This record gives sequence, C-alpha cells and structure tokens, in this order.
Amino acid sequence: MQTTHISHKGQVIIPKSVRDACHLDIGQELEIEITAQGILLKAKKNAPKTTIDKVAGCLAYQAR
Repeated sequence: MQTTHISHKGQVIIPKSVRDACHLDIGQELEIEITAQGILLKAKKNAPKTTIDKVAGCLAYQAR
C-alpha cells in the first residue's frame, strides 16, 4: 500500500505507479465518492469521441 498527503491547498498527489496502473493521464477528471470505508476516487468515463457528421446525422429533418 502506498501513502500520500494533502497539501496546504487541499491537493493530493497520486503516485506515478498508481497513475500508470490505472491509465490516468494529465487532466483526467476523477469522480469523488464518500463511502463507509472512506473516500473513493474513480476515473470519470468521458463520452466517446465523435465527429460533427455523426452528431448532425441524429438531427435529420423529417418533413411531411
């Protein structure tokens, strides 16, 4: 088990080995959840990347 600390600004450093194991990148958003066991950090699942053509396709004009 690895340990870290909270800075005077309230920031927590996630050790590199943990970031690598969880495939976390710079700027990755994390969800924070309070559980009975303590604090749980989870990588936020982003919507899949898409193109304007795919998005505009769902707005097809349907006239009579």
